[in-house]
Amino acid sequence: MNRLIFIVPFYNVSRFINECAQSLIQQNYTNWHAIFVDDKSTDDSVAKIPFDQRFSLVQNRTRKTALPNIHNAIMNADLDDEDIICLLDGDDKLAKLDVCSYINDLYNYYQPLVTYGQYITSEGWIGHCRPYSPLTFELLRRGDYLASSLRTFKFKVYKEILNQDPLLYCFKDKHGNMYKMTYDVAMLTPLLEIAGFDRVLFNPEPLYYYRLHNNNDHVINGALQASVANEIANKKKFNCVAL
Repeated sequence: MNRLIFIVPFYNVSRFINECAQSLIQQNYTNWHAIFVDDKSTDDSVAKIPFDQRFSLVQNRTRKTALPNIHNAIMNADLDDEDIICLLDGDDKLAKLDVCSYINDLYNYYQPLVTYGQYITSEGWIGHCRPYSPLTFELLRRGDYLASSLRTFKFKVYKEILNQDPLLYCFKDKHGNMYKMTYDVAMLTPLLEIAGFDRVLFNPEPLYYYRLHNNNDHVINGALQASVANEIANKKKFNCVAL
């Protein structure tokens, strides 16, 4: 059984965080751990997280936003190279009770380094994700971004980002600050490039429930989201590495 590590960043999601946590607790697969990262919420989000021995909680003293929160959680955790990191926002949830079993089976059977998959929205829409072709993967930074939730990857692939880019320029704007939005594109683009087309797996089964609400990034500042994605597209490509 692979060990799955869920990183769950959140800020002021008291209406949703319990559902997120329960979707983990109710999984029929037990070899997982979840790290909840509170970005200095001003509501009672933290109090809504139920107790479970597989939960850890990090509480920020200052606001940092999702990308640095996820990075810090990964780097401060005691992880093995083969651990599978799964990204789950605190206002979302796992869509089924067998998500962890499903991810475990994908890694055991197909031996990927990175997976991404289809999702379903709170309004009942199926997401935009689809598999890359060899050509669209080669033009990853110039084409459509398809790698949405559920996003998972081996820890050793994340370590390779630091090996190729020790100062993490790939996560930073021209002022040297980590991006405040679009963490998924900033993080997954290097991971996909490092893994390479043959070690990236698209999962068509909707495993992730994406909640649409007024605090989604594209609602708060769609222009900034698009600007960050464009900046990432123009950065240096990472080298594919045999891991």
